[in-house]
Amino acid sequence: MIVTSTRAGELLNSSRLDARYHTAPAVMIRGALAGLADVELKTLGDYANVRAPGRFKRTYAADGEEFVSYLRPYDVFDYLPFEADRLSRGRTENLDNYLIRAGDLLQSCSGRNLGPLAIADAHLAKFALSHDMIRVSIDDQIDRFYTLAFLRTPTGQHLLRGDLSGSVIDHITVDQVAGISIPFVRSVQREVSDLMRYATELRERARIRLDRLMQDFSAKLPDPAIGKQRSEGWTLKAGGLNGRLDAAFHDPAVAEIRAALKEIGGVRVRDVAESFIPGRYRRYYVEAEHGRPIVSGRQLLQSLPVNLRYIAGRSFEFSGYELAEGMIAFGAEGRAEERIAQPALIASDRSGWLANNHVMRVQPNPGINSGWLYLAFAAPQIQMQVKACSAGSVVDAVNPSDLGEVILPPVDDLFGGSASECWEDFAEASKAESRAINLLESEIVALTQAI
Repeated sequence: MIVTSTRAGELLNSSRLDARYHTAPAVMIRGALAGLADVELKTLGDYANVRAPGRFKRTYAADGEEFVSYLRPYDVFDYLPFEADRLSRGRTENLDNYLIRAGDLLQSCSGRNLGPLAIADAHLAKFALSHDMIRVSIDDQIDRFYTLAFLRTPTGQHLLRGDLSGSVIDHITVDQVAGISIPFVRSVQREVSDLMRYATELRERARIRLDRLMQDFSAKLPDPAIGKQRSEGWTLKAGGLNGRLDAAFHDPAVAEIRAALKEIGGVRVRDVAESFIPGRYRRYYVEAEHGRPIVSGRQLLQSLPVNLRYIAGRSFEFSGYELAEGMIAFGAEGRAEERIAQPALIASDRSGWLANNHVMRVQPNPGINSGWLYLAFAAPQIQMQVKACSAGSVVDAVNPSDLGEVILPPVDDLFGGSASECWEDFAEASKAESRAINLLESEIVALTQAI
């Protein structure tokens, strides 16, 4: 139980009677920041344009209609965001209000995990974004990247979450975000800003390059035409059921893709890699300093893992759950029509992290290019096969033995090498961001402790 006292004047000024508000770390942080000498406090709304578009009716594009690709709020945290839907350009009202602008900070503002934010780059600027994310525009680049770093620090996250409202789902408003006080620590401001800018630009280049690589790689592969056979149904001999009665597994389009890949020299997954999922375990979650990070299939796709958890050593023997550099990993449970089987390549920044027992590991054999293996699993022709082999009464799940029979395209070391470089750039960008955030947080902590 947390117990604290507060003055009647504070109750009046805040217009809040809920204990969570008055016991939140943000209360002490605001007081500590106000007492800092030689630190300029700026209210975010005084130097930034903080706004959010109103709710809107999503009008989805019909086949052949001009469209804008649409993202849900937490998609912006992915390494390589891809469209969740397509909005009609001509029939969606006020569509321009929802288009992402490069350089804007995108602040999550609802949900149990609200607080994380991203900065929009040229890749994200191709999309429209849900109304449920606050946009922050800052003209001065040094201030923009410094503000991004501060709001990513533990101190900044406490301030963002220090004024939550909502009877069912937590929310923060535009006015609450605009009213946050940002401490400008001049001794590290330029270094922090430069590191965040370097990370942002490096990730932007890697995203654009990887997106192009994926498109070019997929375009080289056979893409059999899907005729009327699927809509009209199809027949299959009993001997071809292979123990499966679900229609998706026997989809003629999947069979055509497998046959076409075999014709050009395709290989089975089991011939080039080992696929496995470790068993269930007892979960003992702890604070970051007492455990190791453990990710889910969704978090694997995020450059900034949202609600990252840490697990104690007494939970299980770590070695069977560690991610290794060069490994391909993806969420193996979920819905086949959504993110199940979307792969990530484990780079140097996440080597040694742990992943839970819902994550498929695909460890390439010696001499097999991990970048090629990533591109292969990301290609629509292979995604369709993997999703088709999933099964389950409640959620779809991919089995390692079924995955082993999936047909991949021929090995391409040229494309693979380029893809590996992109993922290593992602890793370098994450490391630079961490350096900036840790530097700023340690400086703020040192200043407040010296009061």
